[in-house]
Amino acid sequence: MYRTIARRTIWSPSMDQFQTPHAVDLTLVAHAAAVETLQIDLVARGWVGLFGALLQPGSNGSPLVWRENGPGGEAEIKRAYSALFGRFFGRAILRHEHGCRDLRQVHDGREIASGLRIRRRRGVSARGDLPDWVSWNATSGCYSVCEAKGSHDQGDWEVRVPPVVNAAMRQTNRMEIIDASGVRVQTKNWVVASRWGTQGNARTPTVITMDPLSDGRPLTDAEREKLPRETHALFLADLLKGLGRADLVGEGGDLSPSPSASFAQDSVVVAGREGYAAVLVDGSGVFPLRGPQRRQRFDALREVSEEVGRKVAVVLLERPAVEAAARREPRPQDFETVVSDNGQTITSDGVTVTWQLDTLELEDAG
Repeated sequence: MYRTIARRTIWSPSMDQFQTPHAVDLTLVAHAAAVETLQIDLVARGWVGLFGALLQPGSNGSPLVWRENGPGGEAEIKRAYSALFGRFFGRAILRHEHGCRDLRQVHDGREIASGLRIRRRRGVSARGDLPDWVSWNATSGCYSVCEAKGSHDQGDWEVRVPPVVNAAMRQTNRMEIIDASGVRVQTKNWVVASRWGTQGNARTPTVITMDPLSDGRPLTDAEREKLPRETHALFLADLLKGLGRADLVGEGGDLSPSPSASFAQDSVVVAGREGYAAVLVDGSGVFPLRGPQRRQRFDALREVSEEVGRKVAVVLLERPAVEAAARREPRPQDFETVVSDNGQTITSDGVTVTWQLDTLELEDAG
């Protein structure tokens, strides 16, 4: 499902790129939302239905305009929806348009690879909210600190750098990556701001991105070879915990050296892809499909969702992806994004999301 937006990238120091109309694949946004949901333990009703119920009716290529005055009712709820959907759209754009892979939430002092951690910078200017993610940027061969904003802002988006983009840049500037010697490492940061168009405000839906470069030492060739593999393994370990398979995560939050030893009890196949872990997601929660009588639980949950008119998705983390990452192998070529079943199944980064539930092969574990 494609909708269109006005798209602008601010390339430092003075060159802008305009793409209008620019197509946004809501299937990619839904996949990004699924990954975000597993990482930060939230349930977002919109992504399960590919956002369709919340958008103004239209076909492929129609403008991305929300119904009425946008998701939510009161101002506080509207701001919450705006921030949440800003993360979903921002994550999809960073991953699929700017090469930001394996996005993980920013925590002060978090280890992002062996000998590297991200921390809040010292000083007054570093006070305030932290940015959203740290990622490996495959395009630039370095790390990126990323912040996403969603806004119904009525202010000036015609200036080169709108206020909301400047606010996002201040957040990315609050963090730094340091090595084991305490030396700062250079990052290619990204901010992405989404201004929503609604039936009520009649504004053009717009996404602006900007890529400030931080100070610090460049990574060595050896680090560029090693670090993406470590980052990817930690990313998958995060997802395993979100999928209810913390038993496959070793000490320090890394993948266990031999995850295959724990595989057989909870094997799942979705759209022909075999996985360690799967969850069913609907508007009320995330339900791991593991353990005794999981087939019966899946059937019951699916039946209840259909009765009340909720759309259901299944999220699977693929077995080959986990095993390869545990061995620190390079990312395989088939990690490129694949959309099938007329947009009802999408695979990217070893994660498959499907709304085509008949593709699920699930036997009782006991």
